[in-house]
Amino acid sequence: MHSIPDVEKSKRIIVNPDNKWNMGDLDQIPEEYHTAATYVIEELKKDGENPSDFDASLALLADEKHVFHLWHRSAYPLIKKAQEGGNALLGNPGGKCRNITYDPSQKKIIDKWMWE
Repeated sequence: MHSIPDVEKSKRIIVNPDNKWNMGDLDQIPEEYHTAATYVIEELKKDGENPSDFDASLALLADEKHVFHLWHRSAYPLIKKAQEGGNALLGNPGGKCRNITYDPSQKKIIDKWMWE
């Protein structure tokens, strides 16, 4: 696992800001991102994870890399409980959320890190 790259927000585009995709259902993901998503799914499996347990938003970086922001299902009840108490939850709720970066020019996963 590596540290989070220093990427200015102005140099990235979030493809699906209002609607996370479930990584267990490729039909939810636009076809143009299927190759990247397939690599991410395989990486999750290598880590012993069930892809269906993750929802993703996708950031496209200026250098064309694809960063999948992966929310593990264990985070949602913790976020809801914090919100009900009038609090925010920072970091890695549930301990399994992560980012995985796919580089289309190299056709491989080039980085992954757990949220802190």
